[in-house]
Amino acid sequence: LVRRPAPPAAAPAAAAAPTIAPDRFAAWGRDFESALRQYVASARAWHVRPILMTQVYLGPDGWHMPADDDGSDYFAPERLRQRGLTPQTLVAAHAHFNAIIRAVAAAEGIDLIDVDRAGPWTVADIYDGVHYNDAGSRRVAALIASALEAIIRREVAAGRLALMLPGP
Repeated sequence: LVRRPAPPAAAPAAAAAPTIAPDRFAAWGRDFESALRQYVASARAWHVRPILMTQVYLGPDGWHMPADDDGSDYFAPERLRQRGLTPQTLVAAHAHFNAIIRAVAAAEGIDLIDVDRAGPWTVADIYDGVHYNDAGSRRVAALIASALEAIIRREVAAGRLALMLPGP
């Protein structure tokens, strides 16, 4: 669940773009990676320790989106095609962006909470393919709390963090 940061790489290898609409994903991937690196730099500039986390996506066969106000499913194949996407494109995007999150965490030497790989995730956890329901929120909160506890214990043991408990 938590990966120990690797030493920063000299030149990080970019995550491979999906085969569907590679030009579109390449541009989105560059923008997304740039935004993540800006977040990391901003956090460090303010002396905040960044931690990255992957995102969960159930895929088109793992859930059914409730109908929009107009009665249609926002992620229905015909609605996706109107925006130049497919159900497979969304699966590829999810995998591609999570790969970028993992690559940036490794290249920057920061901790990663890999929620995506902590699955399996199902409709018992996710109500629309990407957002947690009550049960999923409790599950992901426990995963994050456990990961943060492991990070804190590791840093205290290494002498890089001192725990300050409130006094009487």
